[in-house]
Amino acid sequence: MESRKKWILNSFEMAGNQNKLNKHHQLWQNGNYPVLLYSADVI
Repeated sequence: MESRKKWILNSFEMAGNQNKLNKHHQLWQNGNYPVLLYSADVI
């Protein structure tokens, strides 16, 4: 496994373990949600 990949997965896992709502990993901050950008007007 590449060292960068190992580092980022470890970072996600550590963040996920600090939040009891997560099971394994956390990819973004709590309160932030993905938004579908369906056209250039939305961006």
